Amino acid sequence: MVKTKLIINFDSTYGPAWIDPPSNESLIVWPLGKLLKILVMKRLLLLACFAFILLSCSGGNYEQVAYYKNDFNFRVFVYVTPETDLGKIRQHAEKQTYTSGSTTAVYYYNELVGSTKSVTFAKDAMDAQDRACTKECIAGYWKFPTGKVSFYANPYGED
Repeated sequence: MVKTKLIINFDSTYGPAWIDPPSNESLIVWPLGKLLKILVMKRLLLLACFAFILLSCSGGNYEQVAYYKNDFNFRVFVYVTPETDLGKIRQHAEKQTYTSGSTTAVYYYNELVGSTKSVTFAKDAMDAQDRACTKECIAGYWKFPTGKVSFYANPYGED
């Protein structure tokens, strides 16, 4: 059995060196400066990844309250948000899952409407759409199988 030991060299500025003594031990010699740089770089990379994930997921206060998906990847999302800027709402809608050749529909509300929670239990895609779009809906977004996109404020049709 070979044992490996890590030795930190406080004087050298060169990279790691393998030393194979005649015994059953293998030694790795790392200069302290190089070791610290590696540790700092790993932490910075981890922090950058964490920040990227946070920034990608944020972008407003959107709470998904219902979701429907059938075997053909037809998706219906329902969100509640205090957001009133339709541009920001559309940006959020464009980030929702879409499968080429299928439809994604996203509905937004300023407050929770009881009937929209039942979207998840809809019997088919049309039932999900009917449950998702009520007169309280502030915005609707659709991406169709062709890739065409539609976005409307107050999609129920009443002002």
